Amino acid sequence: MAAVSLLVLVGAVVLAVSFRYFYRRELLPWLPPNTSLVSWRLDGLERAPQALFDFWRYGDSGYRRKKIIALTFDDGPYPLYTPLLLDILKHYKVKATFFVVGIHVREFPALARQIVADGHEIANHTNRHRRERDLSQEELREEVLGCEQAILDVTGQRPRCFRPAGGNLSDEGIQTIQNLGYTSCNATVNPGDWWQRDPDKLIEWSFHGRSREGVTLMHSGALGIVRALPGYINSLRAKGFEFVTLSELAHDIGQPLPELPKRTHIAEPSKAGPNPGLGSPIPEADDEYAP
Repeated sequence: MAAVSLLVLVGAVVLAVSFRYFYRRELLPWLPPNTSLVSWRLDGLERAPQALFDFWRYGDSGYRRKKIIALTFDDGPYPLYTPLLLDILKHYKVKATFFVVGIHVREFPALARQIVADGHEIANHTNRHRRERDLSQEELREEVLGCEQAILDVTGQRPRCFRPAGGNLSDEGIQTIQNLGYTSCNATVNPGDWWQRDPDKLIEWSFHGRSREGVTLMHSGALGIVRALPGYINSLRAKGFEFVTLSELAHDIGQPLPELPKRTHIAEPSKAGPNPGLGSPIPEADDEYAP
């Protein structure tokens, strides 16, 4: 009886470890803007059993897939933390994606140009960091186009990725963004760097939800991630990860990002609404990334 119990226990442990491995591997690298982190993880639970079953039948065809992750930084550029982040990324030879706010790009143009000069990808995070729930669809369109024009005027580049302020978009908002030619990209790894100040905790939590491919949410105005970033980079490299931009990640998973359509005129965006100050905006209760 004891031998049978031990055998069952060993079998359960092996099954649990195998299931956890395939669950993490089957998590999609993209988190759609209308999908919560809970739904995204539930989707992984649904796919993991079939992946485990296929492994038993056919072998692990995806075992040799590259482990890649895109570091993304929201809300900047900022005059203090963005230069520190850029120095760290340059030291460790890591390319990242910066989701910038249009008014900050115009206020700190040298930093926006430095992001591009260092080989990082620059992306659209609205003109004034206004959440869709506070806007009409026309105002949302103005927010996106205002940021796009600021990036184009300052850096000469046109971004291809968009991330909504607060992480949420309605079905209407998703359609508005798609009509403008953007690819919406939220994140799959959320360490909560806007409030967590302990670098060790940030590094530990940065692994939650990580799969073989992933997108990490960080902020250009958070001191915590500046302190934790070297350790985080080294920890991921030790686990065999390579760092890529969002465009490179999209290409590697077979979903290359389309170029933006050419626009003949972009209207001056509305200046209504609060002016986001320096430092990352504190998430509100119904934000996608609120703790």
